[in-house]
Amino acid sequence: MTGTSSSYSVPRRWQQAVLRGTFTVPAAAGFTDSGLSITLPDTGVYRVETVVHSQLDWTGPGGMTLVARLFNATAGAAVLNASVCVGGLTDPSTGALTLQDSGTAFGYVTATGPTVVRLEGMRSANGTTARIASSPATGYTSLAYERLA
Repeated sequence: MTGTSSSYSVPRRWQQAVLRGTFTVPAAAGFTDSGLSITLPDTGVYRVETVVHSQLDWTGPGGMTLVARLFNATAGAAVLNASVCVGGLTDPSTGALTLQDSGTAFGYVTATGPTVVRLEGMRSANGTTARIASSPATGYTSLAYERLA
């Protein structure tokens, strides 16, 4: 290798995974694995991002929210500051409501070897149904990473 160390740049890698179908988030269960994960291949610093599409079906009165987060399954810990509310509704009546929404979250992961990061979801109430969705109609829920260093 010739030149100075400042002339070296880390080879960047990028990969994306897409949720197939729909994940129904269990009622009052805390954060639950959606089945969508991505593997950071080796040592490095990565930016991990998720785009989450949701559908909430509710029969009031009351309300609920759906929160998604990135979870480092290898380390057994949530990725710092990588959660997003992807749907929330309140209905004072007894009517039925459906809400489709989306959100994006990202975080940084320092990997010391192959590292699995997954998408998790949690609903705040026992509303009728809360789903993380992935279809042409709702948009595709995905995870992606970029190696930074």
